[in-house]
Amino acid sequence: MTMPMLSSLTRSAHAFIMVLVLGAAPAAAQTQAETDEALARLAEILGALSHLEVVCEEPTRSRDDMEALLASEELTNIRQSVLIDAFNRGFRGVATTHQRCTSASERLIERHHERGASIVASLLDE
Repeated sequence: MTMPMLSSLTRSAHAFIMVLVLGAAPAAAQTQAETDEALARLAEILGALSHLEVVCEEPTRSRDDMEALLASEELTNIRQSVLIDAFNRGFRGVATTHQRCTSASERLIERHHERGASIVASLLDE
């Protein structure tokens, strides 16, 4: 796995999280339901990455990103619960099949970084 993929998602996730923390509105073309669905997909990806980072001894950034997302003032308790459930679902989903780091695990990390960066980009309307 290449480090640029990791740093690309991390930069994108941090940028998105900063937008949330600062209270910016979602992209005009997206409804709140679409934004919530995208956030849940992102949280699920962060959960999967959280497990894979530990198994593959990668820098653990996904939990920090998730904590920053949950700390956003824009999220109600219900929305936070949905995101926490999605994060846990992503974590459990890969934990059952990736108990040690393999080439498949590394490819999955790369795909999740790409998907996460894509979600963040669409939410930021880049």
